[in-house]
Formats: sequence, C-alpha cells, structure tokens
Amino acid sequence: MAYPTTRKFQARNGKTAACGKCGKEIVKGERYVSVQYGFRGSLLVRCTASACEFKRSEYTASKLA
Repeated sequence: MAYPTTRKFQARNGKTAACGKCGKEIVKGERYVSVQYGFRGSLLVRCTASACEFKRSEYTASKLA
C-alpha cells in the first residue's frame, strides 16, 4: 500500500501541474500531495484542499479496495 507524500512543486520552464480531483493548477512553490503505488506505478497528484484528500481506497490499485 502506498502512503501520501507532501511536496513543493518545482516547475521548470513555467510548467504547471493540475489536481487530479478538482483540476486546480498547482504552480511553482505551491504544496501538493502525491501517491504512487507499485513499482513504476502512475503518480496521483492532489492539491492540499480538504475536499481533495485521498480516500484510503485510493492508496492501492486493487479493484477490491
């Protein structure tokens, strides 16, 4: 099972990231939470808003979770 990691976005060449739930742009220097499950698994990114928190079932790729 993966665990969430809080990081600061470090953009290069003015690029931005987007929250996977609300779609808000995450700009350089802003904090975000990410989860990556499995070896070479997909990276899920969310902003730090309380409405965008990860559910426990989103920590794993299992269909039963």
